Amino acid sequence: MDVISNDEDADVEYVSPCTIWNDTGYPMRVEAIIVGADMKGLDFERKMSLEPGEEKDLLMEWSIDRIFEISQNQSVLERMKVSLEIDHPTAKNLSISNIDIHNLGTKRRKLTFASTKKQVPLVCNVFNYKKKKLVRFSSPMIVKNSLNIPIVVEIHDENKGPSSFLKIKPHTSKGIPIDKIDYTISFHAEENHNDQQYATFMAKSLITYDAAEIRFGGHFAVLRSQEFKAYTLIYVEPLFVIKNCLPFPIAANVKGKTLSKTDALMEMLGTQDEFQITTFGSQHNITLIIATNEFGSNEYLLQPANPKSHQELFFHKQEKKVTLELYSPPSQHEVYTRTLMIAAKTCVINETGEKLTFLSYSQNTIIPSPFSLTLEDGIEVVLFDQINALKIKPKNDGSSLSDPVDLNRLGVFPLDLYDGTKKILNVAVKVTNELCGKVIRY
Repeated sequence: MDVISNDEDADVEYVSPCTIWNDTGYPMRVEAIIVGADMKGLDFERKMSLEPGEEKDLLMEWSIDRIFEISQNQSVLERMKVSLEIDHPTAKNLSISNIDIHNLGTKRRKLTFASTKKQVPLVCNVFNYKKKKLVRFSSPMIVKNSLNIPIVVEIHDENKGPSSFLKIKPHTSKGIPIDKIDYTISFHAEENHNDQQYATFMAKSLITYDAAEIRFGGHFAVLRSQEFKAYTLIYVEPLFVIKNCLPFPIAANVKGKTLSKTDALMEMLGTQDEFQITTFGSQHNITLIIATNEFGSNEYLLQPANPKSHQELFFHKQEKKVTLELYSPPSQHEVYTRTLMIAAKTCVINETGEKLTFLSYSQNTIIPSPFSLTLEDGIEVVLFDQINALKIKPKNDGSSLSDPVDLNRLGVFPLDLYDGTKKILNVAVKVTNELCGKVIRY
């Protein structure tokens, strides 16, 4: 029996044991050695150079006669150590040796400038990522951009020389160069910034910085920090996030009002899509209206003067309304990103391909819902307020109402429907509690 395929279409994935990530702010050279291991049959790339922000795989391949000798291969990473040298523009011999990259965790070492005897910290963080170890060398201060827009961190030279810049793409992070963690930094939208408003801080002061709102380049965000054992993460986050948890797309219309003017923006949100609001800040009176092609909502105030005041967001149509479910995950910060998740209190999804009528049933009162829409794939969605029971009937003349479906019972239940043509439709009803609201699928 053949066990090796010569099929040209067969995919073979090579996964290196680890990836080295240079986040020190300077070019870096790395050399790896394996202490006390039998190197016979091993093709091993021991040295590599990495530019700031660059990642490279540490390649290691055994010859074919050693590849199945698992007991001998397993110990290789356990015996691996690396040495590194930082290519600093003014200092030489910034190097560290014998760094363990096998054990997960965070280590902090010191680099010494020989000319000034100044010591700067270097963080080695080893963690699992996508089937391999990721080894990140960085300064102890890392800026994480959680916005959907790129940001620029300007690092002001302490000797009044030219600034340096960190360009951070959306949802990525970069470390402040290892020898500049006590410099003044400012946040901008572009490197060649013409913006008059930007936020400036002493980088070291951010180590214990509580959350606060900042403004830069016409954008508003929350700046906060979180201190870990060997490093500090500085987060740049949106003030408000709108998330659509409804099973259909909506248009989110947001207005920001001040005493002098009103600005508006609109975003189309598919199911589970999020929309970050960075155009307006806490001094704006920010309101939200959502809409579909069939119906729209009332105006909802995102930041009421009294946070405990009661507000409802609801769709309205034909002088009727259906209240929506809103959920904001709690935050430990006084000033924080507020995520507003929007869903239905009760949502009925018809996946049968049959035309059905859904009616809320309570105390012998049967009420149809005007809030119904058909999606592009033919699936029908019907919205209700919080209800306890539901009755269903086919839309044919002479069809009969089903027995009530108890929505307080979660699970999958069979249901028979009579369509008026001596035909019985057997459907399954699935009642589930999802993130916001109750969902019933047919």
